[in-house]
Amino acid sequence: MGELSGKVVIVTGGGQGIGFAIVKKFAENGATVIATGRTLSKVEKTAELLKEYDVVPYRMDCGVEQDWIELTSMIKEKYGALDVLVNNAGIELGKDIKSMSFDEFRKIEACNVDSVFLGMKYCYELLKGRKDSNIVNISSVASRQSGPSCGNDAGYSASKAAVTLLTKHAAYTFAPDRIRVNAVLPGGVRTPLVDESLKGVEGVAEFLASLNPLPPHLAQPEELAEVVYFVASSKNSFMTGSEVVSDGGMLTH
Repeated sequence: MGELSGKVVIVTGGGQGIGFAIVKKFAENGATVIATGRTLSKVEKTAELLKEYDVVPYRMDCGVEQDWIELTSMIKEKYGALDVLVNNAGIELGKDIKSMSFDEFRKIEACNVDSVFLGMKYCYELLKGRKDSNIVNISSVASRQSGPSCGNDAGYSASKAAVTLLTKHAAYTFAPDRIRVNAVLPGGVRTPLVDESLKGVEGVAEFLASLNPLPPHLAQPEELAEVVYFVASSKNSFMTGSEVVSDGGMLTH
């Protein structure tokens, strides 16, 4: 029996990287965690790796409205309510505004922004009235600055800036219902997505790590999962509308 026993949590993009680490952190503390992803096999692998816990794999495209309608209907029918929503799913292409096509830009916004809007909109009724219910949106230090240190991705920077402001809007709007809404802004994290983007590019990982004053390294997903868990904790009952930066000091210079 963990401290989250009886709690129901959604983690989007729960099939790998930061998402997997977040699923694990909440599940090992007793929550029922619904791990969503566009590729069913990935979230099924998450559930298999965490089979000693209550992890439910669920296939959905979090940028599609109907998928949220179906997910929240399932949760209402099976569990009755929701305690925590973690909007984690996101993509980046590493292209600047000169090389990025409009279709690529829209693809990023659909995954990174539409998903957060839809998740908060459709989970609101399930979160309302619960004790300590809250939303954690994964933004990025790229919402604060651009350039090579943040991937120099036009769509990603724009999308994460939107996530940060959507977080503040929802925090204000949902406050009367005692639903807290906060954003976590990671710096460089060693995920499969990052490893794929750095493949064959000599020295980039070392360069990114060197930007962090605290001692230079790219964070592990588990380090970010700890931050998300902390933000969602009932011990932070007065925190809402906040931007919690975990970047090894990248934004200090």
